[in-house]
Amino acid sequence: MTNVYISTADAKQNFSQVINEVFYAAKRYVVMSHGKPKAIITPIEDVDTHNTALSKPNRGAIYSLKALHDRFTTEKLTSTDLEIPRPERDSAISDLC
Repeated sequence: MTNVYISTADAKQNFSQVINEVFYAAKRYVVMSHGKPKAIITPIEDVDTHNTALSKPNRGAIYSLKALHDRFTTEKLTSTDLEIPRPERDSAISDLC
């Protein structure tokens, strides 16, 4: 699949064309803002692949959550605490907010 880099202004101005090229020409648009990638416009068939990748544990996110936990509590987390099933972990996090 071809990656095409486009600014946010160009994506906004040519949105209909971008969507058609994504659908019909199997292109993937990387939307850039100030030289940094901000979003990807990709065919719907790729969504399952992205969701699968997002559902895998992210080591950096786990370490960040552990650091936040350690900062606000005296109770220390162990590695087994970080293996809590995702639905339970998500509900526990939402309870904190």
